[in-house]
Formats: sequence, C-alpha cells, structure tokens
Amino acid sequence: MEETKLEVMAIEGQKQLEIAVQSAHQILNSLNEVLSNPALWEGGGKEEAGWAAVDDARQKYKAATTALRGIVAAIFNHPQMTSLDVDSTVEKAVDQAEIDRLQKQTVELREEIVRKNDVLKQLITQMRELVRDISMWQTPPPS
Repeated sequence: MEETKLEVMAIEGQKQLEIAVQSAHQILNSLNEVLSNPALWEGGGKEEAGWAAVDDARQKYKAATTALRGIVAAIFNHPQMTSLDVDSTVEKAVDQAEIDRLQKQTVELREEIVRKNDVLKQLITQMRELVRDISMWQTPPPS
C-alpha cells in the first residue's frame, strides 16, 4: 500500500509539473502576443483582454508550482523515501571507494608521465648530439 501511495504522489507531481510547464508556455505566448501587437498598447478593451490572458496563465502557474512543491515535500517526507537515506550512505561509501581508486589511478598516471617525459628529454638530447655530429661531418675540413 505504501508503494502505491508513493506512486500516486509521483503521478500527481508529474501532472502538476506538466500544468506548470504549460502555464509557463502560455505566459510566454500571451506576453509575446501583447508585446508584439501595438494595438494592445494604446488602451481599451483589447489591452485588458491581452493582459488578462497573461494574468490568468500566471495564476495557473503559481497554483501548479505551489501544488508541485507540496507534492515534492510529501514525497521526500514519505517513510519509504527516508529509508533511502540508508541506501544513499552505502552509495556514498561506494562513491568514496570509486574516488579513492580514481585518485590512485591519477597518481600512477602522473608518475608514468614523469617517466615518459624523462625518456623524451633523453631522446631529445641524443637527437641534438646526433644533429651536431652530422653537421660536423658535413662541414668541409679547414684548408
């Protein structure tokens, strides 16, 4: 029964979220319509109707977000959700083990980079010596 109650709250939360998104979209459309139509700026009944649509959508948005906040709070205060805190502790321990493993791997990779940089420096030094030797061989002897 507990799981069913949680599922019902989740479904209701999803509905309220959809209403909030639709209302936000309505607000934007109504604002666009009012701001894009200079005839609505001059006054009269049409202007009030344009802004009334914005206000109506705003009221729906406020109601939906208030309901959504209540549902989210109820879900997080649900006994089944508080039991998940124990599971999250286990997840944190697993995450910490993963972090430790990755940090160890980072140290190993940095050490490997240092070793490879040393080899690279040696190779560059050998290359310079080789170039110097080749250039000496190619220069004509002094007369």
